[in-house]
This record gives sequence, structure tokens and C-alpha cells, in this order.
Amino acid sequence: MDRCSTSRFLWPSHIVIPRRLRLALEGSVRAALYVDLARSMSVNACFRKSPVAVSSQWYCDGCYMPLFYTDSVTLAYSDLDAAKRWWIEAFDGKVATVPPDWDCSLPSDVALQLPGHDAPTILLSAKSEIEQAGYDRPSPLTSVIFCQKLKKGHEQLESRGVFAGPIQDGGDTHFFEIRDIEGNVIQICKEP
Repeated sequence: MDRCSTSRFLWPSHIVIPRRLRLALEGSVRAALYVDLARSMSVNACFRKSPVAVSSQWYCDGCYMPLFYTDSVTLAYSDLDAAKRWWIEAFDGKVATVPPDWDCSLPSDVALQLPGHDAPTILLSAKSEIEQAGYDRPSPLTSVIFCQKLKKGHEQLESRGVFAGPIQDGGDTHFFEIRDIEGNVIQICKEP
């Protein structure tokens, strides 16, 4: 068996799970499917609870299933270095190269990749550079990050010094809100 490039899990080389399907199966549904498939293929040694306290829920032969994920977050900051440190400390973000297909990139842009993801999904920009370039990149009123285990995500963020508001019932989902170092509201939602 060898590692399949379309998945972070150990699969026989003849099994390919398309990226769109894999992304659609995020979270607990994906975990249940992978566990079921792994058991049926005698690869169940891949799945075991991780004794390590990290921002992820499941450990799989050196891979972590993410606790937090987002499609895209773009924010502008007065102090870009402080914002970068905050995101790294709060979410275990990893600095990545800004993808060439991201529109209107600036030299000071910082792309961050959340743990367990193979591509960056967070873009931090310097307000001053945005204004100098004449770009229209307003920060959203609320940014959204999804979380597999909302209570665990709440506890993790609070343990890292991030004030997390109470978990609320939004009707179709549960969520809580945090604010970054410049007061931007980030809503942490239970994955749909």
C-alpha cells in the first residue's frame, strides 16, 4: 500500500477518493465513512484516538483530522504581525505561500493554513498596503469558521487566552463568537 495523493489517509493505491467528494464528507460523516471503509479493507490500524492534546480530534498514521476549518477568511489589519501571531496561537495556523490563483495579492499578504488542511484558507492583509494599492477589500462584519466539536473548540480557544462568548442556538446550528486582536468578529459554528 502507498499513500494516495488525494487523501491524508493510508489507502491501497487503487482507491481514489475525488477531492470534491472528500471535502463534501468533512467532519463526523467523513470520519465514520473512513472508519467503515478502513475496517472493511483491514486498514483499521489507521484509526485510533490520539493521546496527544492538539487542535485535532483523530490521529491517523501521522495525520490529524481538523477541529476547525473554513472555506475562506480574509481580514485586513493595522498591525499585521500581531494579527499573524494571534491566528497562529489561537488556531495553530501555519504560514503558507500565498497561492498564485488568489486575486490581487500584495507583498505583505499572509496566507495561513489550519492544521489538517493541505491548502491555506485564511488571508491576512495590511490595511495600509490595501489603501496604497487602491484595492477594495473591506473586512466582513463576521467571518465564519466551522468546528467539528463546538464545546472542545470553545475550551481550546479559551485555554489559549481567547475570550469565547457563550455557545448559542442559532436555530439551524449552534455557534459562539470570538474577537481577534483588532475586534473583528469571528463566528465559530458547529459544522452543518
